[in-house]
Amino acid sequence: MMREMWLSSRDNVNLLFEICHQAFHLPLSHPGVVNKLTELYSSWVQDSNKPLFMEAPAPPIIVSSLPVSPSPAPPPAPSLSVLPWEAISGYSKFDRSDVRAGLQSSLKMFIAHTSQLFLHQQSGSNGHQLEIQVDSGRRILKLYQEIVQQWTLDGETWLYLLSVLLHLTITLLYDESSPPPENRDTSLGGSIADQLLQVMEISF
Repeated sequence: MMREMWLSSRDNVNLLFEICHQAFHLPLSHPGVVNKLTELYSSWVQDSNKPLFMEAPAPPIIVSSLPVSPSPAPPPAPSLSVLPWEAISGYSKFDRSDVRAGLQSSLKMFIAHTSQLFLHQQSGSNGHQLEIQVDSGRRILKLYQEIVQQWTLDGETWLYLLSVLLHLTITLLYDESSPPPENRDTSLGGSIADQLLQVMEISF
């Protein structure tokens, strides 16, 4: 019943996912929320019976006596310097009377939401929070792997995922301002480097 209510209108769906988006900005002292949302996204990615919002939008009804407007140009690829919520393509472009946004737009939204976790800055001295971020980060990388293996991505979604992975690689593994730590497990990048590079290899 609750699921039907949340999916009953575009406004409800947008509100639901804005809440999810903000949840990934919570402090690392709330790992349960992030992990639950990652599991939820993973279940949607793997479930062959997709939620309604992941289905393709209904085709527009064209009246032959009226001129047909050209389709809008696709949004530009996201910049590597940011992981923007605004870069999600087209989730609000469709008729608000229909909650269907399409598979590719939904996958990009999942990637954009979850990537925010990696932006938390943690020093190696805070071992407990680093451990939390590493655990959540590995769950998110597993979600990215599932996205690649479960679905055929169109060019735009594939490039978006690659840009996010490349940004994470540059941000987490390459820091020219400081020497690499003696123990790689004292940093987020060092702790997840193996899985991050594996997901990049699978994505290519």
